[in-house]
Amino acid sequence: MQERVKINVLIADRYYPMTVLKEEESAVRKAAKDIAAALKNIELKYAVRDKQDTLSMCLLQYASRIEIGQRDKHRGEKFLYHSIGDIIKQMDEAL
Repeated sequence: MQERVKINVLIADRYYPMTVLKEEESAVRKAAKDIAAALKNIELKYAVRDKQDTLSMCLLQYASRIEIGQRDKHRGEKFLYHSIGDIIKQMDEAL
């Protein structure tokens, strides 16, 4: 059985208690630090003071990056699939 640890992470001036797998603790803590940095950047860049607006903008940025990454991954897989198809066709023609 995997060991779990209880931690508290600070996001937008609030502490959130969590129970995570021991091997995931550092990733969760890093994610919380990254979120804090993103929130601070949004507050400075857009002069936003409302925490709800700042959190919403941060969430939109993260979700957009995930969506773009998934789309790019799909394009890469499609390109690779067609490239392999072309190579197989060239090999068949050569034989």
